[in-house]
Amino acid sequence: MVSEKNKAYPRGLIFAALILFIALGAGLYFLLHSHAEEHKREKIAELQAALDYKMAQIDHWIKAQSANASLISDSPFLGQAVQRWRENPGDVKLRASIRSRLNGWQEHFGYSDVLLADQNGNILLEADGTVDVLSPETKAYLQKALAEGKHLLADFYMCTVHNTPHIDVIAPINTGARGKAGKSAVILRVSPGDYLYPLMKNNAFQGLTFETLLIRRDGDSVLFLNDVRFAQDAALKLKISLSEKDVPAVRAVLEGRTVGEGRDYRGQKVLAVTGALARSSWFMVAKIDLQEVNDANRANALIWSLAALLIFAGSVSVLSILFLNQRKDYFKKLYALENERQALVKHFDYLTKYANDIIFLIDDSLKVAEINDRALDIYGYTREEFIGMEADRLRADDQKALFKTQMSQLVLQKGLIYETMHRRQDGTTFPVEISARSIEIEGKKYLQAIVRDITERRLFEQKIQERNEELESANQELLAAEEELRQSNEKLESNYAELESANVELKSAEEGLQHNLEEIQITKKRYTELFQGINSGVAVYRAVDDGNDFVFVDFNRAGQRIEKTSADQVIGRKVTEVFPGIKPMGLLEVFQRVWRTGKAEQHPVSVYQDEHLTGWRENYVYKLPDGEVVSIYDDMTEIKQVEESLKASETRYRRLFESAKDGILILNADSGIIDDANPFIKDLLGYPREELIGKELWEIGLFRDIVASRDSFMELQKKGYVRYEDLPLVTKNGLKKEVEFVSNVYPVGDHNVVQCNIRDITQRKLAEVKLRESEISYRTLADSGQALVWTAGTDKLCNYFNKVWLKFTGRPLEQELGNGWAEGVHPDDLQYCLEIYTNAFDRREPFSMEYRLRRHDGEYRWLRDDGSPRYNGAGEFVGYIGHCLDITGHKQAEEQIKDSLKEKEILLKEIHHRVKNNLQIIVSLLNLQTGYVEDPRYKKMFLESQNRVRSMALVHEKLYQSKGLAGIDFSEYVKGLMHELYLSYGITQGDVELTTDIMEDKIPVDIAIPCGLIVNELATNSIKYAFKDPQRKGKIKISFKKDAAGICTLEMSDNGPGISEEVVLKNSPTLGLQLVDSLAGQLDAEIKMTNDGGTRVTIKFKA
Repeated sequence: MVSEKNKAYPRGLIFAALILFIALGAGLYFLLHSHAEEHKREKIAELQAALDYKMAQIDHWIKAQSANASLISDSPFLGQAVQRWRENPGDVKLRASIRSRLNGWQEHFGYSDVLLADQNGNILLEADGTVDVLSPETKAYLQKALAEGKHLLADFYMCTVHNTPHIDVIAPINTGARGKAGKSAVILRVSPGDYLYPLMKNNAFQGLTFETLLIRRDGDSVLFLNDVRFAQDAALKLKISLSEKDVPAVRAVLEGRTVGEGRDYRGQKVLAVTGALARSSWFMVAKIDLQEVNDANRANALIWSLAALLIFAGSVSVLSILFLNQRKDYFKKLYALENERQALVKHFDYLTKYANDIIFLIDDSLKVAEINDRALDIYGYTREEFIGMEADRLRADDQKALFKTQMSQLVLQKGLIYETMHRRQDGTTFPVEISARSIEIEGKKYLQAIVRDITERRLFEQKIQERNEELESANQELLAAEEELRQSNEKLESNYAELESANVELKSAEEGLQHNLEEIQITKKRYTELFQGINSGVAVYRAVDDGNDFVFVDFNRAGQRIEKTSADQVIGRKVTEVFPGIKPMGLLEVFQRVWRTGKAEQHPVSVYQDEHLTGWRENYVYKLPDGEVVSIYDDMTEIKQVEESLKASETRYRRLFESAKDGILILNADSGIIDDANPFIKDLLGYPREELIGKELWEIGLFRDIVASRDSFMELQKKGYVRYEDLPLVTKNGLKKEVEFVSNVYPVGDHNVVQCNIRDITQRKLAEVKLRESEISYRTLADSGQALVWTAGTDKLCNYFNKVWLKFTGRPLEQELGNGWAEGVHPDDLQYCLEIYTNAFDRREPFSMEYRLRRHDGEYRWLRDDGSPRYNGAGEFVGYIGHCLDITGHKQAEEQIKDSLKEKEILLKEIHHRVKNNLQIIVSLLNLQTGYVEDPRYKKMFLESQNRVRSMALVHEKLYQSKGLAGIDFSEYVKGLMHELYLSYGITQGDVELTTDIMEDKIPVDIAIPCGLIVNELATNSIKYAFKDPQRKGKIKISFKKDAAGICTLEMSDNGPGISEEVVLKNSPTLGLQLVDSLAGQLDAEIKMTNDGGTRVTIKFKA
């Protein structure tokens, strides 16, 4: 007979199933809602990325157009040529030269057309010859640019003459009249269909309805500037009223940067992101249909609903089975006892299946009674070896002594959590955290222990320690900077002492001269030795022109050294001729007063400057009885530089102290009294500086637990360094913060100070949590990417394969672990593969190898396997990690082109791709930066820098184009280099004729690069300075020869007025000639510069 309890049990089962169904339904709703919101946020992020990318591309394009226009407007050659041609329209040669420039710009910059027009809109010249008349819109923009005298980027407009959309870049021509814009302009015509429209249609964003729109405000409407995806012929025609504020395009014009839902030009609901383009009146919209976003959510909802139904059905089935089993065994007591045993086994089976931690059951004799499967994986023992094993065998040797004490404490307290070291069967050890408690099963007492491997946590703690050490290193660098400042100060004091000593000696010598004039002839030799041997400069002058000027009578060696001249070059010459800067310096007036009054004067430290010399001088001037004036002076330049360095160093330190985002306290090392505190202390702890200055450290409440007594402070004085990590402090306002507190003692002047650095690590603690989350994300990423990822332990056996690997091979993880993965390697590749892997593993070196691996369908695919050694935070080797990529397609292509393109492939990757393109990027960046520079001098500097980089890039381009790698054809290289220079300065062969005489043999790259830079600098100087006469045609000749002795001769000449004979390469005021001298030094070359019908530079060196 069944009891009432047993009759009611089915109703409880039904109630439990109902509760489970409700819980699953609620969980499914919140899961789907959360997933939909997350999917929407991801789509918004993708739209934002696509919008920002295209806005950056258009902004880059606008800057490039501005830079190109500036280059044309600033070209003096074009302005002079156009002015001469307009004065003489019949000059066919000059007309052809200007047209050549227009064609060059069209080809070089990629414009659809380039025109030259006057202020009335008449076309004077055109590159293509297809345009006869300018539209009214173009004329309006042209007249605006000429009126303002600066280049102009026209907006989108529909040309009424050609009925096509246009964008024009208008560059007024500089006629040379002190930069005033002339009455002509170059029009660079841009077809939006060549760049902007394809850019807008290029959909890197994956979506069937995604598109980007370029728009602007047009009165009370929004005008679409590009063709849209779902409407034909919309560019500059489609408009939407500003009153329709639910349209993203309207929100973009009214608000700029927006994110949200709305209706597009079709009336469809969309998800959109908008933004405003800088330096233009344009706006951009990136959008996707909301229905496409929701379709993905509906598919996910269906999958999750099916999964929930399966879980519910499975749960009901499990509950039904449990009910039947309980009812069947209800009246069987002995069988019930066995059932309890089975329940225990099922309990551990459950833990085995789902727990990531190790679980032990230990009997009262401290032997293992039961374990889960995780323990078998971690320790390497079999279940039979585990059962009955004494538990202390799992302890590391240095931890066994604590085992019995901890077990006694566990029994006494009924539970215990502690950390220790365990040992695997192979003898390796690892740190663990154990949570143990005492339990009773069938009247028998057991100890249940949950063991967690905390190796990763220890590694994380090690990373935190390393970060702390980096911070400590930065602090030590700051201390080193302070020490450097102190040493500089001592050096300056030493220099001042030497200077004072020299002044005393000078005054002593003066007194001796004044009181012993009668002995001058007798002591002439001694005077001469003193005069020539003194470290200060001494000059003797005689007044001329009634004291308006002074002539050198004598000049000692120290003065000659300081002024970099000789006595022969100055004696007998007027001081204002030799040193013209003496007058603005004020020293000439001192000479005149001393000569007239006879009273000695000291001229304070002042700067002397002329076109040859610059330096600081301190002069002491007095008059001799015979009327001559003597000036004793010292070169104070080095001392001034040291003073400036000291001031800069003090300023840097003070700025670091004042702007540091750590709280800093400076204490007297003897008394512990606070001498200084930086402003951040108040932000960090709430104590104003005034409340801290003059108090002892332990008087402040928040430090009572840190420096509890003077004994603690004395310990700091003794050790010189104290550090507290993760220190909880309470601010003046009662706010709790976790900080890092570091104190160290160092000398300042004649006493020691204590610097206390207090860093708020609250955010760092939050970052640690995020780091843990990122590690979980990394594991998820490894399974969601395309790479096959594996790891191996120190025993060379693989212990992990990601899901991509397992999906590729079609084998379970258990079959791949250890050396099981090698079963899928092609037999022909296995030995090679294992040798590479083993040799790299033994040497702890990274490796890369290629082999064939069997895919799940039986096909062998080529993989590239890259492996690297792994180390923990303590620097200990813990195994290898590697990833594989399927390169079958690459291998197939490689086999087809390997024989014919092997050398070209290496060159393309290593030289052309990495070097030439990078140098070209630098040229582009300099070109863009030029657009922001208004000063013509700086524009020329940027242009010269671009030409220097182009000269180096051209070497790699020629090397790539050559059949071999031994060298380049220097003749072709020079012609290409000069072609680029001609384009940069807007000239042609008709303006400056180029003649070359260069040997046919190729020259190595290490010679070609410096020689190319020298040619670039010298040719640039000739173009800029040699051809000022517009009536005379310029000529440049370049030759390069090599004789039988291996001596190379590079010679350049022009037919200009010649360079000044006073120019010396080593001390040249221009960067170009200094660079020529430096490059010649790299070649160990002899350089000679002469004026022979122009400037001629000859450079000889051993190849």
